[in-house]
Amino acid sequence: AIEITLGGAFFCTQLVGRVMADEGGGIIVNVTSTAGVLRSGEEAAPQAAGQAGLVGLTRQAARELATRLHVPTAAAEARVIFEDPAIEAVAICSSTDTHAAFIIEAARAGKHIFCEKPIAYDLAQIDAALAAVAEAGVKLQIGFNRRFDPNFRHVREMVAAGKIGKGSIEFAIQAGGQEPAMHDGRNDPGFNVHYSLEPSPGRHTLGAHLYYEMFQLWKRLKDLPKPSLLFTKDSKYKIDEEKARVAAACSKFMSLSNGAGMCMFGLFLGAKRIPTFDWLNAATGWKLTPGDYMLIGERIQTLKQAFNVKHGIEPKDNFMSSRALGKTPQKEGANKGRSVDIEKLAPGYWDQFGWDNNTGKPKEETLHKLDIK
Repeated sequence: AIEITLGGAFFCTQLVGRVMADEGGGIIVNVTSTAGVLRSGEEAAPQAAGQAGLVGLTRQAARELATRLHVPTAAAEARVIFEDPAIEAVAICSSTDTHAAFIIEAARAGKHIFCEKPIAYDLAQIDAALAAVAEAGVKLQIGFNRRFDPNFRHVREMVAAGKIGKGSIEFAIQAGGQEPAMHDGRNDPGFNVHYSLEPSPGRHTLGAHLYYEMFQLWKRLKDLPKPSLLFTKDSKYKIDEEKARVAAACSKFMSLSNGAGMCMFGLFLGAKRIPTFDWLNAATGWKLTPGDYMLIGERIQTLKQAFNVKHGIEPKDNFMSSRALGKTPQKEGANKGRSVDIEKLAPGYWDQFGWDNNTGKPKEETLHKLDIK
């Protein structure tokens, strides 16, 4: 027996129909609006079997829909559903302000729960709802992005079977399945480094040659390289240890800064004008050096990489697509002849973190040094 709380959501009307037609079980539909619901429900569920009931904002609306769906019971209060021992599970797709309360009521009544996102806008309400679910020992699933929708599933199966999308990945501009921002990594190869090598690939907010120059970290960390005021464009594409140190410094600094809630645009004013390390000491009461804080950033970065590896994500699978790397360089235009060899850049970057420079996986001694277990 399933209760479906419906807020005009097409997915839920289809689910109502499928369960009614295929399962023959008792179904309770809690309707908050009937626009589009009547047609979908009427077509998909001509006959309801078993213990069934329907709840609406008004008893009249509930009765009208119940009649169309051949549901014997109509009510205006969810309490009727929660108190019905024949109902085993509920699906909550009403307005967000009702989700947490309905979850708590359903859990206390021993019902398994499917709820549309989000649970609530307030963390305290979310915690209370989750606590009620844990205490009752019922199952709770949050619906997100319709990944179990039959149409979405069908497309996924078609792609997996090779019936559609053949070769299309070669034309996609992506890194690890993520679409990067407008910043072209062939123009500033530092973008392609971070698009490809960050644990969260495709992000333009973590580093680039340009960002390093604006961060001016060498003014606080004397062991970091200071960029030359004059350089040729071609020099940015040369693969050397300095490029690896620059990229790793950006990653560490942004991992730290993001963890502290800093604004990247403010950080562009430079480490002297925006004294991030001093502000963190003032806020925490610590007396850490800039190097200490960069080590914190390194730990955050390594923890993210280790998490990916633990869950089966191969670092090399996040490399930018060949087209975006310029593996076949353009013959004309702003990126004429430009190409970024990420396979040769990756080992130097990984080595800066103590990750295996062939696989990108954190080494055991690195995890031990950073106290990551």
